[in-house]
This record gives sequence, C-alpha cells and structure tokens, in this order.
Amino acid sequence: MSTLLHTTVRAALVGGLAVLATAGAATSAQARSGDLTYTCDVRQDVTGGPDFSTTFSARFDSPVRDDGTATAPAGSGLSLDPFTGTVVLSEQAADVLRDHGTTEASVGASLVAAVAEDPQDTATDIDLRIPDTAVPETGPMTLQVRNDDPGIRTAVRRGPNTLVADSLTLNVFDAGGTDDLVLNAECRLVDEGDVSFDRLTGTAAATATPTETATADPSTTASPVRPGLVQTDDPEDEGTPLLPAALLGAAALTAAALGARSLRSAATRRH
Repeated sequence: MSTLLHTTVRAALVGGLAVLATAGAATSAQARSGDLTYTCDVRQDVTGGPDFSTTFSARFDSPVRDDGTATAPAGSGLSLDPFTGTVVLSEQAADVLRDHGTTEASVGASLVAAVAEDPQDTATDIDLRIPDTAVPETGPMTLQVRNDDPGIRTAVRRGPNTLVADSLTLNVFDAGGTDDLVLNAECRLVDEGDVSFDRLTGTAAATATPTETATADPSTTASPVRPGLVQTDDPEDEGTPLLPAALLGAAALTAAALGARSLRSAATRRH
C-alpha cells in the first residue's frame, strides 16, 4: 500500500473513531480490549492468487492500571510500553501460507491507536512486534504481540482519556528460508463491541508558585550581575561588611584629586 493511500485510509478511520469508541465505552468498564473484529482485504503477493476479504480478530492491552484510577499530567506523552495482545488470522488466510509451503511465518504489523476524545491529535502508529510463529497444519493462526519499546507513546489530554484501537496492517513473510512476502492484509474495525484497551484521567500539569520580585529604587542604578561569580560572607568576620573594589578605587581617586588641589593652592599662595 502506498504511503499516500495508507495516510488517507488512516485519516478516514480515525475520523470515525470517537463515535465507535464512545459507543463501546458506555457499555464496558474493562481495561483490556474485548475481542476486536476486523474485516481485512488480503493480497497474495507471491502465489499470485486472487485478492479476497476475510475476518481477523484481535485483543490489545497496555501497562496502564486496569482499575480505572490511573492518571497522567495533561500534555505529557504516555508510555504504552509494554504493549501486548494477540491477533488471530482466519483459516482462509492461514491456508494461503500453507498452500505456499510456509511452515514458519515472520510478521510485520502495525496498529493505529488514539485517545477517543481527541483522535485527530493523538493518533499514533504502534509497531506490533511478533516473534516468528509456526504455521499450524489446520485452522486459524494465532500471533502473540509484545512490544517493549519505551518510545511507544500517545498524547494525554485534560480529563478522561479512552485509549482505543483502530486500523491494523500485517505483512506476512515466509521465515523458512525464502523470505517471500506471502500476503498483505489491510484491516478495518467492524462497528461492534468495545474497541478501548485502557482508560485514564489527564490531570492539570503542576505549576510553579509565583514569587514576589523586589522593585529597585528608581534613583539608584544596580550594578549588572556577572554570571558565575558568587559573593559569600567571610566566615571569620561576619560583622564587617566588605567594601566593593569600585568604591575603594573611587575613594583613592578622590583623595588624590583633593591632594593635588591643595598643592596647587599652596603654590599659588607662595607666588
């Protein structure tokens, strides 16, 4: 699937995500998703067989606590590590692998997930890491999902955050030596059941307590602060203030000027 087409499909699916998730959220308080049903368009790359549509199922979960009490600061990135679940390929899809002679499959897969209350700004692609899996002799094929990447994150908004699953993409390769791409599946959710896999509350970000700032006397001019230099009290003589070097220099110049003036006056009187 081209990048443009994938982006278009992704946008269309996310656009209807909030309605679908809200319907599910109203009927379920569980954290892990229910059994999600996907309609998948399958293309056979190597065998040259006809394209077909079939049904996959899946379940997903994240590390967010399942008791509904989880919170996170609004505006932060919420880690979904580890992200776990299962994806079940239909018997028809598994038959394609068997017909190709594939005994072990390597799968590349991704899931679009989002916060249902704000799907446009929170949608994220999650890489579904799936170990190489033996192809069963008959029936459907179950894939185990686990991603321990700490980079898996989604945005947190203020208030309720319902994390929901959306579109699913799979590329299945022959891991038995040929590395052939045997089939590609582009899957969209069927409008039924609870698509949420976790819920949490976004709290207000902590703010620093404001402090009073002293206002300088307009009749005086403060000396600029030199970064990296800190004046400390003399521990042996805390009662004697230290005169700044600038003031000592000014006093010396004044004394010299007064002395010169006295000498000039004395010379004038002698003449």
